Amino acid sequence: KNYLMPSVASMFIKHSVWKKIGGFTESIDGSYKAEDISFLNNIKNFKFNIIYEKKSKVYWIINFSLVTTFKRFFEYSFGTLKAGHFKTWHQGLLRNILFFILLIFLTYKVSLLFLFFVIFLLFLKSFSYLRFTNWFKEGNLFIKLNYIFLTTVLFFLIDIASILGFIKWIILRTPRFNN
Repeated sequence: KNYLMPSVASMFIKHSVWKKIGGFTESIDGSYKAEDISFLNNIKNFKFNIIYEKKSKVYWIINFSLVTTFKRFFEYSFGTLKAGHFKTWHQGLLRNILFFILLIFLTYKVSLLFLFFVIFLLFLKSFSYLRFTNWFKEGNLFIKLNYIFLTTVLFFLIDIASILGFIKWIILRTPRFNN
């Protein structure tokens, strides 16, 4: 609840809610992969009561194949945009990318010290996600640094895949955002 958006994979949903919303939206050609976001938006629009369990734990497994992970987020990025969910993911992503481009420009024009700031922010992003997990809290310094480094690499890969999915969406002139 505090740092990640809700996920259908980690929810108990009453059958009456499912029926009233009408289940997942399906694409006509079966290409987009953002049915869960549409479903969650419908839950919010119908103003159903959502209860968060503070003690719940959700384990989300990412395939450790970099190629598989890249393809997954590339297609998910494109599908999310095609389904009209620009604000859900890409608006923040593009804002962050533009900020990092500005910092890299400042590195080039002003001082190499800005490069250290860029690297620090990338590691800080990873830390902000990892700090809530028990396995991170309980690990020694070496384990924590290892997790931060690997998570930073993974986030960088996901961001590149997401940007390329955004570029594909623009090039193919798919329908524009509806939110």
